[in-house]
Amino acid sequence: MRIGDPRRRARARAILYGQAVEVTDPDEKAEALRLVVEHTIPGRWKDVRWPNADEFRQTLVIKLSISEGSAKVRALGVIDDEEDMNQGCWAGLLPIYTSYGPALRDPALPANTRLPAYLEGYSRGGRTD
Repeated sequence: MRIGDPRRRARARAILYGQAVEVTDPDEKAEALRLVVEHTIPGRWKDVRWPNADEFRQTLVIKLSISEGSAKVRALGVIDDEEDMNQGCWAGLLPIYTSYGPALRDPALPANTRLPAYLEGYSRGGRTD
């Protein structure tokens, strides 16, 4: 991009519309917390301490009934006007990637505590190149 116009950037976004409500049923709330942990790192819920009564009470869980949504993706590369092609500045894309790195051991962890198999080479399948 050879012009300072943010409308020309490659981008992706999503907007969801709906009604959010607090989850008040203790069983439904506990299952939602389990699902969040398991979605992030499958197998982890069985290893972690479950929230105590105070932590559970202080944690807000909401559910969203999506009534509509929209997405916008523009991934066409650089789009410059012909008159901007000779600006003499660099143009291209600077991609942003989100990925997990290798697990980092807590220094307070006993030396004989092994890394769980589900964390060895952990990846969420996102782009890492």
